[in-house]
Amino acid sequence: MSSVQVEHAEHPLRLATPIGKAYSVSVDYFIGSVLPPLHEALRAKTETPLKAFPNALTKKVKLYGYSDNKTPSSTHWQDVDKAFLHLARDIRSAVGSVKNTVKKLKPKLVFRNNKEGESDLEQRNESYLPDAYFVPLSAKPNSVHWTDIAVLAEYKRENDEDSVQENINKMARSLELIMRDDPRRRFVYGFTVEDTDMKFWYCDRSQVVVSRPFNCVEDPTRLFKFVLSLTFAEPHMLGWDPTMTRIDVDGQVQYDITVHPADSEPVIYRTLEVLFDSGASNALGRGTRVWKAVKIEDGNAVGDPVALKDAWVDGNRRREGDIYFQVMASDFLNKEYEQLQRCLVAVQSHGDVLIDQAQDKTPTFFRSDPPSEDTHSEAHQSSHSSTARPAAVNLGVHFQVHYRIVYKEVGESLAEATSLRTVFKALTDVVFGVIAMHKSGWVHRDLSAGNILVVNGTGKITDLEYATSEIRQGKPGRTGTASFVALEVDSETYLFRPDPTITRPKTQGKSFIRKLAERNADVEKVTPPPETIYSRRDTRIHEFHYNPLHDLESLWWNALYFTVNREVDDDGEQEDSTYDRAAQLRLADELFYHGSKRLDAFMYTGFLEQRLKCLHPSLVEMTTVLLDIRDVLRDAYRRAEEAIDRITFDVAEDIYGDFRRRFQKAAKSLDNKDVKIHRFVQTMDLAVE
Repeated sequence: MSSVQVEHAEHPLRLATPIGKAYSVSVDYFIGSVLPPLHEALRAKTETPLKAFPNALTKKVKLYGYSDNKTPSSTHWQDVDKAFLHLARDIRSAVGSVKNTVKKLKPKLVFRNNKEGESDLEQRNESYLPDAYFVPLSAKPNSVHWTDIAVLAEYKRENDEDSVQENINKMARSLELIMRDDPRRRFVYGFTVEDTDMKFWYCDRSQVVVSRPFNCVEDPTRLFKFVLSLTFAEPHMLGWDPTMTRIDVDGQVQYDITVHPADSEPVIYRTLEVLFDSGASNALGRGTRVWKAVKIEDGNAVGDPVALKDAWVDGNRRREGDIYFQVMASDFLNKEYEQLQRCLVAVQSHGDVLIDQAQDKTPTFFRSDPPSEDTHSEAHQSSHSSTARPAAVNLGVHFQVHYRIVYKEVGESLAEATSLRTVFKALTDVVFGVIAMHKSGWVHRDLSAGNILVVNGTGKITDLEYATSEIRQGKPGRTGTASFVALEVDSETYLFRPDPTITRPKTQGKSFIRKLAERNADVEKVTPPPETIYSRRDTRIHEFHYNPLHDLESLWWNALYFTVNREVDDDGEQEDSTYDRAAQLRLADELFYHGSKRLDAFMYTGFLEQRLKCLHPSLVEMTTVLLDIRDVLRDAYRRAEEAIDRITFDVAEDIYGDFRRRFQKAAKSLDNKDVKIHRFVQTMDLAVE
């Protein structure tokens, strides 16, 4: 089967792309439901195309530039910008005809071919632009940047399987670059052409939508509807965020960002520097970025710097800021309040992004049945508003909400630590904070290196999006970050109940390694369920629930991560034949990338003890403490799972003291002689935090 064929998977049809599955829909559905609304005056124009576009169409209602059966594949020009010169001219001609006859409408964009010619997929980066693009009228022809591009296009002269696949790959790469390089982009439109076959594209943080191919020479009216919908659209309808303004500050690009608190007036913050943006590397996902920023009032900076996070969160989840304030207002706080204040990153402001007073969210376009090839519903047209894309038609497709949260404190992610003293000091602080959360009636459920900050030397917990106060109601599912999630949470079963049936998880392979490289990747999205065998009796009686022991285990995995998955800065003074760098790399792979030995490391005495002997001799005391902590946790699990139905927030009460003391012991041992660490150089070490 051709690699570019759509596959039938539920509904609608789907097309494989390098950035994920694209929903493949009819051209009319794309025009009616995915594009911005076509102005009434423009709609009338497309109903009488010969009259409306006399210089762009022949009398047979074909593209003028391709009369006499001339096509890009038949031209003698090898450069795609010249081969598609007529297409660009006809598009501009159609827009010009409208501009001259509908005086009240002014085009916002102009279409240009890339004069540099076609760039290969391997060349596609910040310096090599798409084959063609719509850009604002103000964009200088000779200095177009990715951030200028409103709509992108990719060309191929031939219409064979290789050309189609190459265009899919180029379009995916271009969509990804635009969404990555411009924080203002909420979604992007584009089109691909192979000879005369054209497809329309759309991408936001939740999905990619692509039309089925049509012949743009034989059927130019659909092309002009696409062109006119976008050329005359307002910037926010092209995907730019009107609540984020790009500015120049002493020669540096910064942004004025509006935050919309639910209970107060909007607040503007000006970015100072990027703290984290690798979460936006992939087109699909949360698109998380964090800036150091300062509040702006009357054009002036006021107050201390803060951290501002911009992300696309699960639409049906409670917002992180709401959870923070609920935690801090818990009825059980008493003496824990001060500890929580010290160990949780404080929230200053938060709210969903609003565009014209409407919540900014990714739409779900599809019904339970795929849109038919020729159906064009006027209801789709009327569902458009002047401020948003069409209302969602529910298919159960995951949707995300654009959300911002401002933290009072600016810290550094624990993932960037270069000192084990810093790591274990921060983890010790976090242990106190996690215990305070538990005693206040909450579990965190995503304690990862990326969600722990070091603020003025103190470890603090952030990202409470998955925190919950309900551990016996409902079935919360698997949450967490893959490298740090508790084993029971990953497998959704109690592993320490009497006479459990345990089978090893499947080997995840290369695709899992790639997904682990996505920072803050949710386990529920990236980890396939292991083949754990349940008896009918176990499944019926013991439905799995997250509990405080799982938070503590995540902290243990964090400590092990920095011990195993970092290289010691060896000054050469200490030589020891037991240190085996290659063996350490294999162990890091087994535990944190391939994931094949996580179960063995935690469950079976002797396995980890033997493998930790390969580490640098300066880590001997650390490994002893880590093994002790693991044993404390295993004993606690066994006691708790003798009566699974009675597991409550008190389940870890009897080990809190022991747990704290052991982390304090590790941190204290490093006070005498710190151990400097760094990421492995020129190895498979991936950024999974």
